Amino acid sequence: MHIGFSGTRTGLTDRQFVVVERTLEYFYAPDYNVFHHGDCIGADAQAHVIAKKLGYDIVIHPPINPNQRAYMGDAADVKTPKEYLQRNKEIVLDSVLMVLAPGQMNELPKGSGTWQTFRYCTSIGKNYILIYPNGEVQLRIAIP
Repeated sequence: MHIGFSGTRTGLTDRQFVVVERTLEYFYAPDYNVFHHGDCIGADAQAHVIAKKLGYDIVIHPPINPNQRAYMGDAADVKTPKEYLQRNKEIVLDSVLMVLAPGQMNELPKGSGTWQTFRYCTSIGKNYILIYPNGEVQLRIAIP
């Protein structure tokens, strides 16, 4: 299964970390697992380490702007760098399920790539698991 990830650059809270880890464990299947992320500092780097430890193949979708890039290694594939918004849409489209870990409890209308990615997921009907900083979860999982 292809799982995409978007999270806060400030890093996962302890509760988010546990829920992300348990989510990736739950959806892991022995035959085929791919984890897509945007290679930013903070939550992307933390989720990369979790996914790698669990045995996922990693696909990195880096940003053009290297200022916030984590430069995580050991990936099965590294895509061509793109602008943040375009890269985030590519992660969503390449994934069956999105895992989102914002830095806020309330949706931000501007300035947050994670919340923009969440809105894109909802606009196209993508399956998602939204993990709030306190560890609470909101999800949309539709089985075709």
